[in-house]
Amino acid sequence: MRTPILVSDSKGRFIKDQLESLQSSEVSMTTKPLFYYFGGAKSATLFTWLQDNLHKLVYRHGEVVIYLWSGTCDLTKKTGNLIQLAPEASVNTLKQIYSDTVSLFRASRHGTLVKLILLEVPIYSIERWNSCHGGVNLETSKLEDKILTTRIVNINNFIKQLNMENNVFSPNLNTAITRCRKRKNHKPRYSYKLNLLKDGVHPDRLLAAVWAKAIFSSMVEYT
Repeated sequence: MRTPILVSDSKGRFIKDQLESLQSSEVSMTTKPLFYYFGGAKSATLFTWLQDNLHKLVYRHGEVVIYLWSGTCDLTKKTGNLIQLAPEASVNTLKQIYSDTVSLFRASRHGTLVKLILLEVPIYSIERWNSCHGGVNLETSKLEDKILTTRIVNINNFIKQLNMENNVFSPNLNTAITRCRKRKNHKPRYSYKLNLLKDGVHPDRLLAAVWAKAIFSSMVEYT
């Protein structure tokens, strides 16, 4: 029986908060998951943390499955209370960190005792965050949101490929906020229910419960 461990930026706190209510109702877990979350952490910080702590986790818990959930703080940068799009190079930098993380687990001396699952990056909104934090130039933020969404889709396709190569799958967390309009002879058009993100980045209680159920269900499958 593997111990599931979620390593994340601040999003992990919202999942942990849902644990008791979901365990008593819709998801039954034999092994209680562990949570390590770090507010504002970039993927490189979490990768370094895994490098430093993977051996300790195996020593304490035996077989483990690590869920790495990052990316949000890599694709945008914060100045004061506001955020803006990070440089385009951030996409390739993030992909490299994910690849390095996969390599870390493959090269681990612990072998089959460790399993890695990369969780996809949720869609989020620069405009909504800045609006909630006193921003005024929201037209620029709205334009940046379109680019940000394209980059997130790009990153998530890369994550899916890495997971498939490791014979694991992660839940599609963006399904919960995605609308799809499809007309005959036209490409489908996607929009997002950003009102479910209470500040443009973090989930409200309803969305957190949906994400938690999906993540905990995956943990049941891989433990």
